[in-house]
Formats: sequence, C-alpha cells, structure tokens
Amino acid sequence: VPLCVIVSWIMGVEMDLDFNTTETGCLAISIIITAFTLQDGTSHYMKGLVLLLCYIVIGACFAVIGTPPNKANIMNIATTSTNIVF
Repeated sequence: VPLCVIVSWIMGVEMDLDFNTTETGCLAISIIITAFTLQDGTSHYMKGLVLLLCYIVIGACFAVIGTPPNKANIMNIATTSTNIVF
C-alpha cells in the first residue's frame, strides 16, 4: 500500500491511506481467514479453495458496492484536468 501511494504521487493521482469501512473490513476478514487457514502449517486443496472463495466474496462485495461518486478515478482526472483555452 505505501508503494501505491508513492506511485500515485508520481502519477499525479490523489491517494491517501484513509480507507472506508468496506476496505478496512475486507482487509481484517482476509487476514483472519488466512491466519486460521494456515495456522497448522499444512496445506491441501480445501484450504486453497477457502482462500479462493474468500477472494471471490471480497471481489463481489466491491463489485456490488461500486465506486462512490465523490471518489475520482484515473479516467475522470485525465478528462477533467486537460483544460484547453483558445
């Protein structure tokens, strides 16, 4: 995440570490699920399936919620920042 912030500064995209509730919750849940899945030191297909399903559920959460209207993405910044005056 810190590398993404530095790269966004270089690119001129405003990004900070102020995460919303969904992002913070997904990060916490993924850390907990990964810790419980890998705590005994062994692995098999069922543990991999659990981690894959966790990834799919997190992706579905972000797909359903979408991007808030007050957050600008790279395309909006690129189209609104080029003001040509004649």
